Amino acid sequence: MITPKEIKAEEARRLARMRRAGQLISEATSVISTPLDRELMDAADRCNQESVKTLLKEGARATHRGLFFMTPLHVSARVATSRALLNEGADVNASTKAKPRAKFGSGFSMGGNSATQHVAFSGHHDIVRVLLENKADLRAKNENGDMALNTAAAALQQKIVKMLENPDEAVAKARKELKIAEVAEAAEKAEAEKESVKQRRRNENKHRREVEEDAQRLQDEKKRAVEELRETAKEIIPKDLAYRLGPLEHYP
Repeated sequence: MITPKEIKAEEARRLARMRRAGQLISEATSVISTPLDRELMDAADRCNQESVKTLLKEGARATHRGLFFMTPLHVSARVATSRALLNEGADVNASTKAKPRAKFGSGFSMGGNSATQHVAFSGHHDIVRVLLENKADLRAKNENGDMALNTAAAALQQKIVKMLENPDEAVAKARKELKIAEVAEAAEKAEAEKESVKQRRRNENKHRREVEEDAQRLQDEKKRAVEELRETAKEIIPKDLAYRLGPLEHYP
């Protein structure tokens, strides 16, 4: 006879299998590459900010996974690119997967690393701040059991080590830098708009001068035509007839 304890254990195993199946389906979906996804990964790797934004608008997935299950966020080495990916739903805590013994020469494992661990090893301290700002999990461990702090220390990235030891201070600095960047961008847009208005006015003034010059030229041509006609009339019309006809300007 099956006991309630056994029924409960079987139910727990069934739920675990369902969660695992859901995870596998999700992973399989994420690694199915479309041309846009591959272009996005390449653009993120090349730090091409404009291409990344354009591809995301066209439907490329910020959650796409490539080699070693890396996402575009793992390979991004520029703040603006990373922010664009995060704004489009990139998982800040997505981890990589690797075949056994897939390591860099320094011993850094490619398995189980979040974007924070990846950029901490690479030394991109400005991106680490952005990831911290987006609530990156600093307790996440890779397949070696190393957290981002351990990874940064092993790579001798002292600046990043200090940031990870004081994440709140790093986040505050990241937000301050973002505010400064937003103000600078707004000022740049305002200056561009101001220059655009000036250029539009210059074009309008130029067009008005051209219209006025055309009108004056037509007036001058009309005057010359009248003068020429008057001179011609003097030559071909007898004086007594011209006197009786009256001034030439009265005739169309």
